[in-house]
Amino acid sequence: MSEHVVVRCQCCSQKYRVLPEAVGRKARCVKCHTEFIIGNEKPTDEDTIMAWITEDDPSSRSVMGSTGIFEHSETRQGASKQSASKPAPMSAAHPPSEQVVQLEGVRSDGAHFEFPAAALAREDLRNSFPRKCVGCSGRSDLRVHLLYWPERMIGKEQARWNKHVDMAIGELERFSGSSGPGLLRQLPRTRHVDSPFDQPFPVFACRYCEPSREMETHVTGKAPHESCRLRIVSLAVAVSFFRNNGGRGSHAYQRLIEERDRRRDPWRDLDPQVRHGISQWFEPQPGESFVRFIYDRDFSPAQAAVAGSVLTDRRLVFKLQSECEGYPLNGEGRIEVMRKGDLAIAHIYLHGQRPAVLKLGLVQVDELLDSLRQLHCRWTVVT
Repeated sequence: MSEHVVVRCQCCSQKYRVLPEAVGRKARCVKCHTEFIIGNEKPTDEDTIMAWITEDDPSSRSVMGSTGIFEHSETRQGASKQSASKPAPMSAAHPPSEQVVQLEGVRSDGAHFEFPAAALAREDLRNSFPRKCVGCSGRSDLRVHLLYWPERMIGKEQARWNKHVDMAIGELERFSGSSGPGLLRQLPRTRHVDSPFDQPFPVFACRYCEPSREMETHVTGKAPHESCRLRIVSLAVAVSFFRNNGGRGSHAYQRLIEERDRRRDPWRDLDPQVRHGISQWFEPQPGESFVRFIYDRDFSPAQAAVAGSVLTDRRLVFKLQSECEGYPLNGEGRIEVMRKGDLAIAHIYLHGQRPAVLKLGLVQVDELLDSLRQLHCRWTVVT
């Protein structure tokens, strides 16, 4: 019996056993219908696929299959014709001739990178942040911000580095050739800092995300042996940044992708406008983890600042107009659910607290009850 190779879909993680000769071919997952490249070396992530499209990576030329059924040659020819017309690059920066950016580690606060300060003279490095929000990875309505290096800022400005980073230079779409290195030549040098740290190093954010909360910069050592340290909170953005700096193909890049896939953050997965609305009334306690947002059927998700509920690993925070109250999951109480048509009304009762009334869809209420069970909530469920 031939030895099989175990592969998995990079979208839903469904595992398959395939013959070794299938490695390198394109497959379609029978569970989620996502196409991926069969391989046993490194995962195929969304950003890598985008790089194949924009950089004509030969790995993108393959055939289709999933459970041993592969596409006929006619379909392959059709796919070749379609690939002749490429979309505009969504991630600027060509692979540098040598890799200067090193991944120092992936910790609970994000991905940590290091590179020589002398490398700031390189345009390919300073142009390597992906054209997406450094916080939520959104690609629309982006603002251009500049990195600052606090240890090399002059006088009192060092304490104000976050304010400088959060100050937008302008809207990305208003710059000509914004997807290429020409953007750098339209940006001012950063103020209050000496060369080479004054070279414009752009990063991008939507109107709801603050770059200073999504990244951190430091300089260590003394000239001419200074090193720049960069922490990126979003691992999705970190993957793109590392790939654009020649990291693709390395074991460190593979490890970063695996960590990104393992650490899916439901808070960051929210629409940025919804997340911004929630942040007006919800603030996590130290060590508390966000689980999901439950919107009220009387209000749209975009009205999260007005109404909705946040479920964390400790409590359910209910918001309706001016009312906002938290209900601890380890408290003695009950949740009563009444279903009528496509609507479900959930009443939450805890001793000494005002009742909360949630108007939910049927899928919403099932997801809520399932989450409460997984969190070992002590409330009695009445349906």
